[in-house]
Amino acid sequence: MLKKNRFMQENKALIERLFYNRGIDVEIQGFNNPRQGKWCFYPRLSIIAPRKPSAAVNDYALSHYDTRGGIHRIVGRKIARRAYLNSFGLLAAGSMDITGISQEEKHWMFLIRKRALYLLDFSDATVTSVQKNSQPRQSFKNLLEFRKNHDYSFLPNLIEYGEDWYRETFIKGKLLSLYENSSDYNTLLSQSLDCIKALAKDTLVFKDPREYSDELCRRIANNLEELSVDPDCRNVYKQIAGQYSEKAQQLNKMVPVVRAHCDFHPANIMVDKQGEVYILDWEANDQRSIWYDPAVMLLGLRRPDGLREILSKFDGEKVSEALLFNDGEKNYNMESLVSFLALENLLGKTIIAADFKERAGAFLDRTIQFHRERFDENR
Repeated sequence: MLKKNRFMQENKALIERLFYNRGIDVEIQGFNNPRQGKWCFYPRLSIIAPRKPSAAVNDYALSHYDTRGGIHRIVGRKIARRAYLNSFGLLAAGSMDITGISQEEKHWMFLIRKRALYLLDFSDATVTSVQKNSQPRQSFKNLLEFRKNHDYSFLPNLIEYGEDWYRETFIKGKLLSLYENSSDYNTLLSQSLDCIKALAKDTLVFKDPREYSDELCRRIANNLEELSVDPDCRNVYKQIAGQYSEKAQQLNKMVPVVRAHCDFHPANIMVDKQGEVYILDWEANDQRSIWYDPAVMLLGLRRPDGLREILSKFDGEKVSEALLFNDGEKNYNMESLVSFLALENLLGKTIIAADFKERAGAFLDRTIQFHRERFDENR
Protein backbone atom coordinates (compact mmCIF):
# COMPACT_ATOMS: atom_id res chain seq x y z
CA MET A 1 0.00 0.00 0.00
CA LEU A 2 2.83 2.40 0.89
CA LYS A 3 4.54 1.79 -2.46
CA LYS A 4 1.26 2.32 -4.34
CA ASN A 5 0.53 5.57 -2.48
CA ARG A 6 4.05 6.83 -3.20
CA PHE A 7 3.57 6.07 -6.89
CA MET A 8 0.31 8.02 -6.91
CA GLN A 9 1.63 11.01 -4.96
CA GLU A 10 4.86 11.37 -6.93
CA ASN A 11 3.11 11.26 -10.28
CA LYS A 12 0.25 13.49 -9.13
CA ALA A 13 2.82 16.21 -8.34
CA LEU A 14 4.59 15.68 -11.68
CA ILE A 15 1.34 15.96 -13.63
CA GLU A 16 0.45 19.20 -11.83
CA ARG A 17 3.89 20.60 -12.65
CA LEU A 18 3.66 19.47 -16.28
CA PHE A 19 0.41 21.36 -16.85
CA TYR A 20 1.61 24.38 -14.86
CA ASN A 21 4.64 24.64 -17.16
CA ARG A 22 2.22 24.81 -20.09
CA GLY A 23 0.21 27.58 -18.43
CA ILE A 24 -2.68 25.35 -17.32
CA ASP A 25 -3.84 25.23 -13.70
CA VAL A 26 -5.30 21.85 -12.83
CA GLU A 27 -6.62 20.19 -9.72
CA ILE A 28 -5.97 16.51 -9.16
CA GLN A 29 -7.81 14.28 -6.74
CA GLY A 30 -6.45 10.79 -6.21
CA PHE A 31 -8.42 7.74 -5.09
CA ASN A 32 -7.32 4.37 -3.75
CA ASN A 33 -10.49 2.98 -5.29
CA PRO A 34 -9.66 2.21 -8.95
CA ARG A 35 -13.35 2.51 -9.91
CA GLN A 36 -13.77 6.10 -8.74
CA GLY A 37 -11.72 8.38 -11.02
CA LYS A 38 -11.57 8.86 -14.79
CA TRP A 39 -7.80 8.19 -14.87
CA CYS A 40 -6.32 4.85 -13.84
CA PHE A 41 -2.88 4.06 -12.42
CA TYR A 42 -1.11 0.98 -13.80
CA PRO A 43 2.26 0.80 -11.96
CA ARG A 44 3.11 -2.57 -13.53
CA LEU A 45 2.87 -0.96 -16.98
CA SER A 46 4.37 2.37 -15.85
CA ILE A 47 1.44 4.24 -17.37
CA ILE A 48 -1.55 6.34 -16.33
CA ALA A 49 -4.38 6.02 -18.84
CA PRO A 50 -8.04 7.06 -19.17
CA ARG A 51 -10.56 4.52 -17.97
CA LYS A 52 -11.98 4.55 -21.50
CA PRO A 53 -9.00 5.37 -23.72
CA SER A 54 -9.28 6.22 -27.40
CA ALA A 55 -8.31 3.61 -29.97
CA ALA A 56 -5.01 5.44 -30.59
CA VAL A 57 -4.06 5.34 -26.90
CA ASN A 58 -5.02 1.69 -26.63
CA ASP A 59 -3.10 0.70 -29.77
CA TYR A 60 0.04 2.51 -28.60
CA ALA A 61 -0.01 1.02 -25.11
CA LEU A 62 -0.55 -2.48 -26.47
CA SER A 63 2.19 -2.23 -29.08
CA HIS A 64 5.01 -0.83 -26.92
CA TYR A 65 6.45 -3.27 -24.43
CA ASP A 66 9.77 -4.42 -23.00
CA THR A 67 11.49 -6.84 -25.39
CA ARG A 68 14.18 -8.00 -22.96
CA GLY A 69 14.24 -11.61 -21.80
CA GLY A 70 13.02 -14.78 -23.46
CA ILE A 71 9.96 -15.31 -25.62
CA HIS A 72 7.84 -16.40 -22.64
CA ARG A 73 8.48 -13.14 -20.80
CA ILE A 74 7.69 -11.08 -23.88
CA VAL A 75 4.43 -12.95 -24.52
CA GLY A 76 3.54 -12.57 -20.84
CA ARG A 77 4.05 -8.81 -21.00
CA LYS A 78 1.83 -8.52 -24.07
CA ILE A 79 -0.96 -10.54 -22.44
CA ALA A 80 -0.68 -8.51 -19.22
CA ARG A 81 -0.96 -5.21 -21.11
CA ARG A 82 -4.07 -6.32 -22.93
CA ALA A 83 -5.68 -7.54 -19.69
CA TYR A 84 -4.95 -4.31 -17.82
CA LEU A 85 -6.07 -1.93 -20.57
CA ASN A 86 -9.24 -3.85 -21.41
CA SER A 87 -10.34 -4.02 -17.76
CA PHE A 88 -11.90 -0.51 -17.78
CA GLY A 89 -9.72 0.28 -14.78
CA LEU A 90 -10.82 -2.67 -12.65
CA LEU A 91 -7.22 -3.95 -12.54
CA ALA A 92 -5.78 -0.50 -11.82
CA ALA A 93 -3.88 0.20 -8.59
CA GLY A 94 -5.75 3.48 -8.09
CA SER A 95 -7.43 6.31 -9.94
CA MET A 96 -7.67 10.09 -10.13
CA ASP A 97 -9.66 12.96 -11.59
CA ILE A 98 -8.08 15.97 -13.29
CA THR A 99 -10.13 19.17 -13.46
CA GLY A 100 -9.19 22.14 -15.62
CA ILE A 101 -8.22 20.27 -18.79
CA SER A 102 -9.95 19.92 -22.15
CA GLN A 103 -12.31 17.21 -23.26
CA GLU A 104 -9.50 15.66 -25.32
CA GLU A 105 -8.25 13.67 -22.35
CA LYS A 106 -9.41 10.35 -23.78
CA HIS A 107 -6.67 10.88 -26.39
CA TRP A 108 -3.98 11.29 -23.72
CA MET A 109 -1.73 8.91 -21.84
CA PHE A 110 1.03 9.42 -19.28
CA LEU A 111 4.22 7.35 -19.46
CA ILE A 112 6.36 7.07 -16.33
CA ARG A 113 10.06 6.55 -16.94
CA LYS A 114 13.12 6.58 -14.70
CA ARG A 115 14.06 10.20 -15.42
CA ALA A 116 10.81 11.85 -16.47
CA LEU A 117 7.05 11.72 -16.93
CA TYR A 118 5.65 12.06 -20.46
CA LEU A 119 2.23 13.19 -21.64
CA LEU A 120 1.40 11.66 -25.01
CA ASP A 121 -1.31 13.67 -26.78
CA PHE A 122 -2.70 11.76 -29.74
CA SER A 123 -5.12 14.57 -30.64
CA ASP A 124 -2.36 16.97 -31.74
CA ALA A 125 0.55 14.49 -32.07
CA THR A 126 2.75 16.03 -29.37
CA VAL A 127 4.57 14.71 -26.33
CA THR A 128 5.39 16.81 -23.25
CA SER A 129 8.12 15.70 -20.86
CA VAL A 130 8.77 16.94 -17.32
CA GLN A 131 11.86 15.88 -15.40
CA LYS A 132 11.55 14.15 -12.04
CA ASN A 133 12.84 16.05 -9.01
CA SER A 134 15.04 13.09 -8.07
CA GLN A 135 17.08 13.43 -11.25
CA PRO A 136 20.10 15.74 -11.58
CA ARG A 137 19.38 18.93 -13.47
CA GLN A 138 22.57 18.47 -15.50
CA SER A 139 21.15 15.51 -17.43
CA PHE A 140 18.13 17.53 -18.55
CA LYS A 141 20.30 20.55 -19.36
CA ASN A 142 22.50 18.27 -21.44
CA LEU A 143 19.47 17.02 -23.39
CA LEU A 144 18.03 20.49 -23.95
CA GLU A 145 21.32 21.99 -25.11
CA PHE A 146 21.70 19.24 -27.67
CA ARG A 147 18.15 19.61 -28.96
CA LYS A 148 18.40 23.41 -29.20
CA ASN A 149 21.69 23.33 -31.08
CA HIS A 150 21.09 20.43 -33.48
CA ASP A 151 18.43 20.24 -36.16
CA TYR A 152 18.31 16.94 -38.04
CA SER A 153 15.54 15.15 -39.87
CA PHE A 154 15.97 12.19 -37.50
CA LEU A 155 15.06 14.33 -34.45
CA PRO A 156 11.43 15.09 -33.51
CA ASN A 157 10.58 18.79 -33.89
CA LEU A 158 11.19 20.70 -30.63
CA ILE A 159 8.11 22.91 -30.12
CA GLU A 160 8.69 24.65 -26.77
CA TYR A 161 10.69 24.13 -23.60
CA GLY A 162 11.44 25.43 -20.12
CA GLU A 163 13.81 24.87 -17.22
CA ASP A 164 12.73 21.29 -16.55
CA TRP A 165 10.35 20.41 -19.40
CA TYR A 166 9.95 20.37 -23.17
CA ARG A 167 7.31 19.64 -25.77
CA GLU A 168 8.03 18.05 -29.13
CA THR A 169 6.34 16.33 -32.04
CA PHE A 170 5.10 12.87 -31.15
CA ILE A 171 6.33 10.29 -33.65
CA LYS A 172 3.65 7.70 -34.29
CA GLY A 173 5.31 4.48 -35.30
CA LYS A 174 7.06 1.35 -34.13
CA LEU A 175 10.26 0.89 -32.17
CA LEU A 176 13.03 -0.89 -34.04
CA SER A 177 13.29 -3.34 -31.13
CA LEU A 178 9.80 -4.62 -31.99
CA TYR A 179 10.60 -5.54 -35.61
CA GLU A 180 10.58 -9.29 -36.17
CA ASN A 181 11.35 -9.36 -39.90
CA SER A 182 15.14 -9.56 -40.12
CA SER A 183 15.33 -7.95 -43.56
CA ASP A 184 13.30 -4.91 -42.47
CA TYR A 185 15.25 -4.74 -39.22
CA ASN A 186 18.63 -4.71 -40.95
CA THR A 187 17.52 -2.08 -43.47
CA LEU A 188 16.23 0.22 -40.73
CA LEU A 189 19.29 -0.42 -38.58
CA SER A 190 21.47 0.69 -41.49
CA GLN A 191 19.41 3.88 -41.82
CA SER A 192 19.78 4.51 -38.08
CA LEU A 193 23.54 4.11 -38.30
CA ASP A 194 23.56 6.63 -41.15
CA CYS A 195 21.90 9.13 -38.79
CA ILE A 196 24.65 8.62 -36.22
CA LYS A 197 27.23 8.90 -38.98
CA ALA A 198 25.78 12.26 -40.11
CA LEU A 199 26.02 13.65 -36.57
CA ALA A 200 29.57 12.32 -36.24
CA LYS A 201 30.62 13.98 -39.51
CA ASP A 202 29.29 17.37 -38.37
CA THR A 203 30.87 17.28 -34.90
CA LEU A 204 34.20 15.56 -35.61
CA VAL A 205 37.37 16.83 -33.91
CA PHE A 206 40.72 15.08 -33.55
CA LYS A 207 42.42 14.75 -30.18
CA ASP A 208 45.85 13.59 -29.16
CA PRO A 209 45.63 10.07 -27.65
CA ARG A 210 47.44 11.11 -24.47
CA GLU A 211 45.31 14.21 -23.98
CA TYR A 212 42.03 12.40 -24.62
CA SER A 213 42.87 9.46 -22.33
CA ASP A 214 43.91 11.91 -19.59
CA GLU A 215 40.64 13.78 -20.08
CA LEU A 216 38.65 10.56 -19.66
CA CYS A 217 40.58 9.64 -16.52
CA ARG A 218 39.96 13.10 -15.03
CA ARG A 219 36.24 12.84 -15.69
CA ILE A 220 36.15 9.36 -14.16
CA ALA A 221 37.96 10.63 -11.05
CA ASN A 222 35.65 13.65 -10.74
CA ASN A 223 32.53 11.48 -11.04
CA LEU A 224 33.86 9.07 -8.42
CA GLU A 225 34.29 11.94 -5.97
CA GLU A 226 30.58 12.72 -6.32
CA LEU A 227 29.50 9.14 -5.54
CA SER A 228 28.87 7.57 -2.15
CA VAL A 229 31.57 4.90 -2.43
CA ASP A 230 34.34 3.94 -0.05
CA PRO A 231 37.92 5.12 -0.74
CA ASP A 232 39.16 1.61 -1.65
CA CYS A 233 36.52 1.26 -4.38
CA ARG A 234 37.37 4.73 -5.69
CA ASN A 235 41.11 4.06 -5.76
CA VAL A 236 40.87 0.65 -7.44
CA TYR A 237 38.52 2.05 -10.08
CA LYS A 238 40.99 4.83 -10.85
CA GLN A 239 43.84 2.29 -11.03
CA ILE A 240 41.91 0.27 -13.60
CA ALA A 241 41.29 3.42 -15.64
CA GLY A 242 45.00 4.17 -15.45
CA GLN A 243 45.89 0.73 -16.81
CA TYR A 244 43.62 1.22 -19.82
CA SER A 245 44.95 4.74 -20.27
CA GLU A 246 48.51 3.43 -20.65
CA LYS A 247 47.43 1.16 -23.50
CA ALA A 248 45.16 3.78 -25.07
CA GLN A 249 47.99 6.30 -25.29
CA GLN A 250 49.85 3.94 -27.62
CA LEU A 251 47.29 4.55 -30.37
CA ASN A 252 49.14 5.26 -33.61
CA LYS A 253 46.65 7.88 -34.84
CA MET A 254 44.85 10.94 -33.55
CA VAL A 255 41.54 10.05 -31.86
CA PRO A 256 38.42 11.05 -33.84
CA VAL A 257 36.03 12.43 -31.19
CA VAL A 258 32.38 13.27 -31.94
CA ARG A 259 29.06 14.09 -30.32
CA ALA A 260 27.61 10.65 -29.55
CA HIS A 261 24.19 9.43 -28.46
CA CYS A 262 25.78 7.18 -25.79
CA ASP A 263 22.63 5.05 -25.35
CA PHE A 264 22.18 3.95 -28.94
CA HIS A 265 20.05 0.79 -29.11
CA PRO A 266 16.92 -0.43 -30.95
CA ALA A 267 14.50 0.68 -28.21
CA ASN A 268 15.62 4.28 -28.79
CA ILE A 269 14.87 4.17 -32.52
CA MET A 270 11.36 4.93 -33.77
CA VAL A 271 10.20 4.19 -37.32
CA ASP A 272 7.12 6.08 -38.53
CA LYS A 273 4.49 4.78 -40.95
CA GLN A 274 6.42 6.18 -43.92
CA GLY A 275 9.54 4.26 -42.89
CA GLU A 276 11.41 7.34 -41.67
CA VAL A 277 13.82 6.77 -38.80
CA TYR A 278 13.96 8.92 -35.65
CA ILE A 279 16.55 8.66 -32.88
CA LEU A 280 15.05 9.27 -29.42
CA ASP A 281 16.23 9.83 -25.83
CA TRP A 282 19.30 12.04 -26.05
CA GLU A 283 19.75 12.60 -22.30
CA ALA A 284 23.08 10.76 -22.26
CA ASN A 285 24.62 12.49 -25.30
CA ASP A 286 28.25 13.38 -24.77
CA GLN A 287 31.65 13.54 -26.45
CA ARG A 288 32.99 10.10 -27.27
CA SER A 289 35.30 8.49 -29.79
CA ILE A 290 33.74 7.92 -33.20
CA TRP A 291 33.78 4.19 -32.41
CA TYR A 292 31.59 4.39 -29.29
CA ASP A 293 28.03 4.42 -30.69
CA PRO A 294 28.77 1.63 -33.21
CA ALA A 295 30.18 -0.47 -30.35
CA VAL A 296 27.05 0.16 -28.28
CA MET A 297 24.68 -0.81 -31.10
CA LEU A 298 26.55 -3.45 -33.10
CA LEU A 299 28.58 -5.11 -30.36
CA GLY A 300 26.40 -4.55 -27.29
CA LEU A 301 29.06 -2.53 -25.45
CA ARG A 302 26.63 -1.44 -22.71
CA ARG A 303 25.33 -4.94 -22.03
CA PRO A 304 26.67 -6.41 -18.76
CA ASP A 305 29.02 -8.72 -20.69
CA GLY A 306 29.38 -6.51 -23.75
CA LEU A 307 32.82 -5.15 -22.94
CA ARG A 308 34.03 -8.61 -21.90
CA GLU A 309 33.09 -9.97 -25.32
CA ILE A 310 34.76 -7.12 -27.21
CA LEU A 311 37.95 -7.32 -25.17
CA SER A 312 38.18 -11.07 -25.66
CA LYS A 313 38.24 -10.81 -29.45
CA PHE A 314 39.19 -7.23 -30.30
CA ASP A 315 41.38 -8.44 -33.17
CA GLY A 316 38.49 -10.28 -34.82
CA GLU A 317 37.21 -9.12 -38.19
CA LYS A 318 33.65 -8.53 -36.96
CA VAL A 319 34.80 -6.34 -34.08
CA SER A 320 37.15 -4.29 -36.26
CA GLU A 321 34.57 -3.71 -38.99
CA ALA A 322 31.85 -2.77 -36.52
CA LEU A 323 34.05 -0.25 -34.73
CA LEU A 324 35.40 1.36 -37.90
CA PHE A 325 32.21 1.46 -39.99
CA ASN A 326 31.99 5.27 -39.88
CA ASP A 327 35.73 5.97 -39.91
CA GLY A 328 37.82 5.94 -43.08
CA GLU A 329 40.98 4.81 -41.27
CA LYS A 330 41.53 1.06 -41.05
CA ASN A 331 45.03 0.59 -39.66
CA TYR A 332 44.63 1.50 -36.00
CA ASN A 333 46.39 -0.30 -33.19
CA MET A 334 43.26 -2.22 -32.19
CA GLU A 335 44.36 -2.91 -28.62
CA SER A 336 44.74 0.83 -28.02
CA LEU A 337 41.46 1.58 -29.79
CA VAL A 338 39.58 -0.92 -27.64
CA SER A 339 41.30 0.47 -24.55
CA PHE A 340 39.71 3.83 -25.37
CA LEU A 341 36.34 2.07 -25.54
CA ALA A 342 37.04 0.51 -22.15
CA LEU A 343 37.85 3.95 -20.70
CA GLU A 344 34.68 5.42 -22.17
CA ASN A 345 32.73 2.47 -20.79
CA LEU A 346 34.24 3.06 -17.34
CA LEU A 347 33.19 6.70 -17.58
CA GLY A 348 29.66 5.66 -18.53
CA LYS A 349 29.48 3.32 -15.53
CA THR A 350 30.26 6.21 -13.15
CA ILE A 351 27.43 8.22 -14.72
CA ILE A 352 24.97 5.32 -14.39
CA ALA A 353 26.13 4.67 -10.81
CA ALA A 354 24.75 8.06 -9.77
CA ASP A 355 21.24 6.63 -10.26
CA PHE A 356 21.99 3.90 -7.71
CA LYS A 357 22.69 6.49 -4.97
CA GLU A 358 23.71 4.59 -1.80
CA ARG A 359 24.13 1.37 -3.85
CA ALA A 360 26.63 2.98 -6.23
CA GLY A 361 29.53 1.16 -4.57
CA ALA A 362 27.97 -2.26 -5.13
CA PHE A 363 27.29 -1.38 -8.77
CA LEU A 364 30.90 -0.31 -9.36
CA ASP A 365 32.26 -3.34 -7.46
CA ARG A 366 30.84 -5.63 -10.17
CA THR A 367 32.69 -3.60 -12.80
CA ILE A 368 35.89 -3.70 -10.75
CA GLN A 369 35.68 -7.49 -10.33
CA PHE A 370 35.47 -8.06 -14.08
CA HIS A 371 38.47 -5.85 -14.87
CA ARG A 372 40.54 -7.33 -12.03
CA GLU A 373 39.97 -10.80 -13.46
CA ARG A 374 40.97 -9.63 -16.91
CA PHE A 375 44.18 -7.98 -15.81
CA ASP A 376 45.09 -11.02 -13.69
CA GLU A 377 44.61 -13.23 -16.78
CA ASN A 378 46.94 -11.04 -18.84
CA ARG A 379 49.82 -11.02 -16.37
